[in-house]
Amino acid sequence: AGTGARPAATPRRRRRDRVVNHRMPLVGRRIVVTRAADQAGALVELINERGGDPVVVPLVAVVPVASGLAELRRWSPREAEWLVVTSPNAAEAYRSVHDGAPAHVAAVGMSTAAALRVRGIEVDLVPDTQRAVALAHAMRDASPPSSALVVQSTDATPDLVDTLRAAGWSVTAIGTHRPVPVQPTGVMRREALSEIGRA
Repeated sequence: AGTGARPAATPRRRRRDRVVNHRMPLVGRRIVVTRAADQAGALVELINERGGDPVVVPLVAVVPVASGLAELRRWSPREAEWLVVTSPNAAEAYRSVHDGAPAHVAAVGMSTAAALRVRGIEVDLVPDTQRAVALAHAMRDASPPSSALVVQSTDATPDLVDTLRAAGWSVTAIGTHRPVPVQPTGVMRREALSEIGRA
């Protein structure tokens, strides 16, 4: 007769999934940052704060558009009630040709607002969701139809301008800059591949 002893349980294989540290969720991860070199700093800092290892390989650069800057220079801050700025690049472009601003200023996100404030322009409105269409909705809710100058990239989507115009706003949109592709150097490619390979 059997002794009644139960066979020893086979040890379960320990899972090898990555343990997530919610304070440092990117520990052990290498992340390629393809933003323009002069705009990668904030994202690189954020990745570092989360424990990640950023690898900067710029695949785009932002260049000024001379005709847009000339149009912006001819425009007077007194011509609109609102200045609407869609990126830190747009903030830099506006400040490069104007010292003052209209009565009200809106920025698409916190980075854009910070870029304006650094240049001495106070910001009245930043949407909770940092997207162009969300900014249009926030402006529509904050003010009756008015006039606005929108400073943006030449390849910006029409959502912001179209939403404001549909709500009865008078909008002037000026493209002051545009993105252009950048070909990484051989050294940059090799360094990036080496870093990714060690991840």
